[in-house]
Amino acid sequence: MTIPDYCAAVCRFVRFSPDHAAITAELTAHLEDAVGARESRGVPHEQAVVQAVDAMGDPAEVGKALDALHSPLLGWVQIWVRRVLVLCAVLMLLPALTGLWTLSKTFVPQEHPAQWQSTQTGEALPGLPIRNAAKHSGYTLSLWDGVRDGDTVALLVRLEHFSPWLRSPSEWAFQSLTVTDNVGSTYINWATAQEAHLEEFQVYASSNGRYDTFFSTYFTLTVYNVPPEADILTFTLAQSGEPFSFSLPLNGGDGHA
Repeated sequence: MTIPDYCAAVCRFVRFSPDHAAITAELTAHLEDAVGARESRGVPHEQAVVQAVDAMGDPAEVGKALDALHSPLLGWVQIWVRRVLVLCAVLMLLPALTGLWTLSKTFVPQEHPAQWQSTQTGEALPGLPIRNAAKHSGYTLSLWDGVRDGDTVALLVRLEHFSPWLRSPSEWAFQSLTVTDNVGSTYINWATAQEAHLEEFQVYASSNGRYDTFFSTYFTLTVYNVPPEADILTFTLAQSGEPFSFSLPLNGGDGHA
């Protein structure tokens, strides 16, 4: 019987097949050492193989003894525990890797804010940008760009949030803005219209994320039905947190908080 034949015969009695390769490697190493020792004493190779295999013992007995050591139940439990641990590690790392990938992309905006005006119609508002127009609950608000098209005023608003503990702001925070003008008009915001079940509103905030970075978020704030004689719009937010108010000249001049 050759060494491979002996190993195969032993493994037939070992039920846990994943261990067959390791058992074969171990038996082969022992048998080859025994053959080498006999050959060093002048025994021919083929005879040395036969003697080494015979000395190893009956393959059935050896196989049964190894089967007791290589329990199928314990073996499969170990395999599945390792698989579960690997799966858990992957599931734990995946959100972190995804977050790092997302974070790396948010340091550079998809589009530069300077391109915003090219997506709008109407005449550019003078005096913009107005940096640090207001502060609210840890956020710094700047009026980055704006246009007036007939009775519609559209503003590109930037919120900066340098603290990692602050959540990225949502445009919903701007839906409750109170907007008035210098001729006595008050514009109904989207939130008020929803609460009062009104079909029309004059103030609406939206965001598409194209200009956002990790530290800043941009919103388009639109005011509708602005009369021609209105020269100043005043924006007020009195929600929970730090309220703010600032004015925006529509025909030149400086806005003020």
